Amino acid sequence: MSFFGDKIGNTKHNLKAYFALSMSFILVFTFLRFYDFANVYNHSTKLMSVGDLFNVLGLDFMLAMAFSGLGFVIYFILTFLSFRLAKYTLSILFSIIIVSYIAFIQYFNQSLVPLDQVVFIYDFSDIVDIALGSGSINAFEIFIFIASLVAFFITNTIFNKIRISRYLIGLFIFLIIGSAAATNVFILSAKKYNSELAYYCNANKFIYFVKAVSNYTKSDDETDLKQIIKYTRNYRNLDNTNKDYGAITYPFLFQNSYESSLSSYFEPLNDNEKPNIVFIVVESLSPTVSGKYTNNHSFTPFLDSLAEQSLYWRNCLSTSERTFGVLPALLSSLIPGKEGFMAEKRPYDFFMALPKVLKKNGYSTQMFYGGWTGFTHMDNFVNAAGVDSIYNEFIDYDKMPKSATGHTWGYGDNVLFKATDKYIDSDTSYFSLYLTLSTHSPFVSTEPEYMKAKTDSIIETITDEAIKIKCRKYNRQLKSFVVLDNEIRLLIERYKKRPEYNKTIFVITGDHKGLLFNEKNSIDKYYVPLIIYSPMLNTSQEFGGLVTHNDVFPSIQNLLKNKYGLKVNRMEHSLGRQLDTSIAFHANNIMFPMRNSREINQYINGEYYLNNGKLYLISDTMEIEAISNDDVRNRMEKELENYNKLQINTLLSKKLVSPAELMGDDY
Repeated sequence: MSFFGDKIGNTKHNLKAYFALSMSFILVFTFLRFYDFANVYNHSTKLMSVGDLFNVLGLDFMLAMAFSGLGFVIYFILTFLSFRLAKYTLSILFSIIIVSYIAFIQYFNQSLVPLDQVVFIYDFSDIVDIALGSGSINAFEIFIFIASLVAFFITNTIFNKIRISRYLIGLFIFLIIGSAAATNVFILSAKKYNSELAYYCNANKFIYFVKAVSNYTKSDDETDLKQIIKYTRNYRNLDNTNKDYGAITYPFLFQNSYESSLSSYFEPLNDNEKPNIVFIVVESLSPTVSGKYTNNHSFTPFLDSLAEQSLYWRNCLSTSERTFGVLPALLSSLIPGKEGFMAEKRPYDFFMALPKVLKKNGYSTQMFYGGWTGFTHMDNFVNAAGVDSIYNEFIDYDKMPKSATGHTWGYGDNVLFKATDKYIDSDTSYFSLYLTLSTHSPFVSTEPEYMKAKTDSIIETITDEAIKIKCRKYNRQLKSFVVLDNEIRLLIERYKKRPEYNKTIFVITGDHKGLLFNEKNSIDKYYVPLIIYSPMLNTSQEFGGLVTHNDVFPSIQNLLKNKYGLKVNRMEHSLGRQLDTSIAFHANNIMFPMRNSREINQYINGEYYLNNGKLYLISDTMEIEAISNDDVRNRMEKELENYNKLQINTLLSKKLVSPAELMGDDY
C-alpha cells in the first residue's frame, strides 16, 4: 500500500491539477468555434447562422469534455510514475489538440473543404509546397495560435488557484468519462444538411479530420477472385453504350468500335497530313468566372468569343476536386485507384494514353508547366503517358512574384505561351500540353494597371448587387482570370502566325472549379467548360449533352482514326465514351468523381446523382434537385460500392491492359 501511496501522493492535489488543465482546455477548445464562425461569416453570411453557431458550441463543449475524459485515462496511469510527468504530458497533449484545431480552421478558411486523410496521400514536400503556395499565413493567424496557448496556460493557473470541492471534481470526472463513452453522439451527421458546404461549415474541423483518418486507416481493399468476377460483371452491366468487353481478366478492357461523334464537324486534310493537338488546361476555370452561364459576369471575354467559334459543351464535369485527377482523365480516361492514378512515384507503364497513340504515329510530344512537375508525381505520370519533353524552367524569364510567405508557384502563363515558338517544331506533327498556373492562389502577378481597370469595368456591369459586392471583394483573384484570358488570346494569335495553324486542334478546359465563390450545389465543384477550337471546323456548335474529362481521350483518338487515318488503339480501357453532341440537355453518362480526400462517395448515372447517400436529379447547367426514390438510391449505392472495389483491385493487380495488347502494331 505504501508504494501506491507514495506514487499517487495527494490524490486531491493530483485531481485538482487535472481539473484545472481540463477546464482550461475545454474553454479554449469551445471558444475557438467563434474564430471558425468568423472565418465562415467572412466568406458569406448565409453559410452559417447565429443559431447554428450556438447549436455547435454545445456539441463542441461536449466533444472537449470527451477529449478530457480520454486524457484522464492517460493522466491517471502516468501519476503512478510521476505527477509532473502526468501533468506535463496532458499539457502537451491538450496544446497539440488546440494548435491542430486552429490549423484545421485556417485550412478550411482557405479551401472551404476540411482537412482529412489527404495528408497521408501527399508527400511531405507536396504539403510544404501547398502550405507555402497558399500565401495565407499572416500576422493575425499567427497571433491566434499564440493567444490560444497563452489563454490555455493562464486559465490553467487561475483554476489551480481557485478552491474547488472534491465532490465537484468527482462529479466533473464522472461527466467527462461519460462524455468520452458517448463521443459519437456529439459528432454532426452530413445527412442533416442540405449541402456539403453547410455541413463543412458546421462540422468541428478537428473531429472531421480524426474521423476521416480513422476511416481511412480501417479501409480494406483485399478482394478474392470470385468477388472480382462478380464486380466486373456488375460494372459491365452498367454500361449503356454496348461496349464489346474482352476477357474478364481485364475488367475495363473493350474492343474499340472506332465510332466518332466529332468527325462530321471537321474538314479533311491533304493526304499524309496529320492534325496537331494542343491541350490548354486552365487552373480553376469554371462557369463561375467564364462563359455565358455566369449570370452575366464572365471575366474571360476572349474565351467566350472563342467558344462561339468552337464546339462547346456547357455541361462538362471534371473527374476530381483538384488538379491531381485532370491529366489521367484527359490523356488516358483512367480509373483513379485508391489515391489517384498519379499517387505512385513510379506509375506502371501498361496503360493507354493519347500521347502514346500520337507518338506511334510520328508525333513529337511535350508539356509546358511553370511550376514544380514533381508535385503529386505529375512528371512521372506524363512521361509514362508518352510525353517526351517537359518544359518547366525558362531561364530567360522571371518567376511570378513571391507571396507573403516568400513562396512562388513558378513561371506565369505568359512565359509558357511564349516558349511555344522556341520548343515546338512546325515541320513535325505534335502534341502539346499547357497546364496553367496564374489563376492559382495566392493570385500574385505583375500585370499592368489597366488589367485591374478592365476587371473593375466588368464588375461594374453586374446588375445583381450582392454578386457585385462579392466580386469587388475577390477583385485580385478575378483579375487573374482577366489576365489569363488575355494570355490565351495572345497564344492563339501566336499560333495563327505559325504555318501549321490551319491544321491544329485546340482543346481548352478547366482542371476543376476554383474556390472563389461558394458552390451552388455539391456537383458544382466539378463543373468546367469544354471548348474544342480549330480552323479545320466546318461549323461551330454548342452542345447540351453531359460530358466528362474521361470522354476527351476516346473522342480525340477516334476522330484522328476516322478522319485522318491515324493508327489508334484496337482495345481501350477508357472510362469515358464519345463526347455527347446532343444539342439539348441530355444525360447519358456514367462518372464516379474523386474528392480531394481521395474518397469516391459520389456517382452520376444519367440524370441521377448520388452524393453521400442522398439522391438528386441533374438538369441543364448542372442544377440539381433532391428527390426521394429508395429503389434508385439503393441500387446506385450498391453500384458505387461495386465500382470502388473493382477499380482499386484492378489498379493494384495491374490489370488495365495486357502488355502484349499494348505493344502490338495497332495497340
